[in-house]
Amino acid sequence: MVGDNMSKRNNGNRRQRRKEQPIVEEQQNIELKKVIKILIVMAVTLGVFYLLTMGILSKKDPIITTPNPSIQYNKLLVGESFTQKEKDYLVLYYDSTKDNMDTVHNLISNYNDKKEKLYLYTVDMSEAFNKEYISNESNKSATKAEELKIAGLTLIHFKDNKIVEYVTDNIDSYLK
Repeated sequence: MVGDNMSKRNNGNRRQRRKEQPIVEEQQNIELKKVIKILIVMAVTLGVFYLLTMGILSKKDPIITTPNPSIQYNKLLVGESFTQKEKDYLVLYYDSTKDNMDTVHNLISNYNDKKEKLYLYTVDMSEAFNKEYISNESNKSATKAEELKIAGLTLIHFKDNKIVEYVTDNIDSYLK
């Protein structure tokens, strides 16, 4: 009897296990599907981020070409005209909004190509700090920056921080 009961129990357990086995397999399939869905969503998300990143990084800044190459030279404010360390120097005053910048750049680069030359500073009169020195009439006898008045394209030769020459016409001839 004991053996009979055991065999009935085992048969009952087998039946029970057979019934439970599809449920366990079904649960495993559901979980496997969830994991696969999560992996697919992660892969798609990473792919989208990768493509966005590559799209952003591949966009190059447009190359800005200017008709006039930029020339590096020493710029001053008008108030600094009388206080430079060189004993003998030139200051070219121009207005980048009014003067022909091709002419200004050519004057500067041609002068800088010379072997023997005085140091050349430039002042852009269109800058806010320089506007108060713009005038309709020039003051060629100024002894300090506060007295200086500039009317158009002007070249001033300074020696020992004093005005030696004040040129408004034929600047290119003076610089040769």
